[in-house]
Amino acid sequence: MVNYQRNVIFLLIGIIAFVIFYNTVILGHSNGKIIPNHTVVCGDITDMRTGKGTNVIYEFSFDGKKYKDNVLCPAMTMAAFKQGKRKLLIVFEKGNPGNNRILADVDDFARYMITENDTLNVPCDWYNH
Repeated sequence: MVNYQRNVIFLLIGIIAFVIFYNTVILGHSNGKIIPNHTVVCGDITDMRTGKGTNVIYEFSFDGKKYKDNVLCPAMTMAAFKQGKRKLLIVFEKGNPGNNRILADVDDFARYMITENDTLNVPCDWYNH
């Protein structure tokens, strides 16, 4: 019984270590690529899906091509959606629009170092719709 408990503890420690590694190294690396080399565009929420959580399905166009993504819905995006807003700002890595993130709140703008100049010429009434 003691060996079983010890093995379960080691397994849990391993899983936790993997999750921390994935979130900091793998996802952090993708985020790191967006910061120095990014573009901001306007996107449209096409759907919300619930299950274990709520996911936002959104799309945006860049260079004549349409991109779709499905991610865990940020709280601010959900609040805006409930008010009837269907537009959102998206930041992505230049040359790799698949590496994109929703700009849902002030923290997101700070995280990706988005400035007013980045959004100045983006026609998107994400705050009015």
